[in-house]
Formats: sequence, structure tokens, C-alpha cells
Amino acid sequence: MTFPNDPAMLLSVLNTKLRDFYPTLDALCDDMEADKDELIKKCAAIGYTYIPERNQFILRGRMMLETELKCMLDKETYDRLESAFTWDEVFEQVNSYYTDPYGTLKQNGITLRVRTKNGMDIIQVKTHKNADSPLQIAEEAEFDCSGIPESFSAEDVKKMTGIEVPASLLGSLTTKRHSLMYCDGVEICLDKNDYLDKTDYEIEVEYTREIPDELKESLRTAGVEFKAPAVGKCSRFMIRLANILKGEI
Repeated sequence: MTFPNDPAMLLSVLNTKLRDFYPTLDALCDDMEADKDELIKKCAAIGYTYIPERNQFILRGRMMLETELKCMLDKETYDRLESAFTWDEVFEQVNSYYTDPYGTLKQNGITLRVRTKNGMDIIQVKTHKNADSPLQIAEEAEFDCSGIPESFSAEDVKKMTGIEVPASLLGSLTTKRHSLMYCDGVEICLDKNDYLDKTDYEIEVEYTREIPDELKESLRTAGVEFKAPAVGKCSRFMIRLANILKGEI
């Protein structure tokens, strides 16, 4: 078979064949005697990247891998930590959360949100790698947007996540964040979150290098224990909303 020269048509053909006939791009290329690097290059020209975990070419924005330790706090520990460090900045950000009618995004560990900070909105897609641990690892991609959409079409969601489902706005969570770059590659984020008439507190330590022992000891002294499985902001929002809808709050 001769593949189309037009990148958009090529993309459609490839994703259809990957969906219906081939478990990997390598298998497709071997069977059809195609140049894998050339196919990837042509699709990249229109912004699409092959994602092996999904066996699809997906439109990707700015993408990063986030690794962090997360721990919920009581108000007393939050206040203690707030005064224990000299913070680089304190700011407010708002996460507006979306869900699909089938729960497919949640089942695949995907959070779809629009984050508003400093008057700017940006779409963020977070794919969680290990939900049941205080150590959180997630792939995060960002896409430009303007305003807070009431919904995303199934086509738009597929471009961002690889899953073809429509998504609607559920509500928002507001975070007051204290941020400190403790050292190169280690950032502390102390959060106060308000959502659905509830306030909670948490600390996140995001890192790309080993966390210094003195920081671990300072956090332990302040009462921070990274032991319990972390429940993210979106999951807590969803749990709270479900309890409200069931009349349990």
C-alpha cells in the first residue's frame, strides 16, 4: 500500500490501521514495509506524536513528567509549615475540572482541567501513573486556550487525551499556594484548597533530583508523613461532589 503524502490524510490512515489491525506502530511498519521514522516525521509536521501506550498518534502540547510526594495536612500543621519557611511566592490558582458522561477519562487515570493563574487560562491533561501511593508520577501536557469552556467536543478530547469522549465542566477548586524552590530540582508547594464549601490543606514536594536529608527531617519535625496513599485535588473534588449529589452532605 502507498501511504498518502498529505500529512492529515496520512494521520487518519495510520490511526485507523493502528486501531483496527495492528497492536504497535512497529508491527504496522513491518507488515506494510513502511519507513517508521518517515511516518513519525510527517505526522510530527502537523503536531502529532506516536504514543506507544495508546497505540495512536496524538496531538501533544507542552509535555512534561511530574514526580512529587504529596501529603494531606490538618490546619495546625499547615500553619506550622507556613511560618517555617521563607516562601518565594504566594499566589492563587483555579482548577476547572471536566468529566465525560461514561467515566472513561477517570478509568484511564486522566485528569482534564483548565488552570487559571495570573489571568491566563491553559488546558492541562494529567495522566497518572500510580494513584495508590504518596509518590505521584504523572505525565502532564498543556494546550493553549482562552476562557473556561463549558464543554469540549469528543474530537477535541481525543486530540488532547487519545480518548474520543465529550467532556463537560463540573466545577472549580481554588488553591492558595505557597511556593519555594528549596534547591535546584526540588520545589515545595504548600496549598490551601477551597471547593464546594470545603477547605483542605496539603503539601507537595516536586523533584527531579534526590530530596535533601535536611528537608526530609524539617518536614518530619513539622509533622509531615509521606505514608498514606495520596488523593489528588481532582479526586477529592469528585468525591465531594458525589456526596453532595447523594445528599450525604
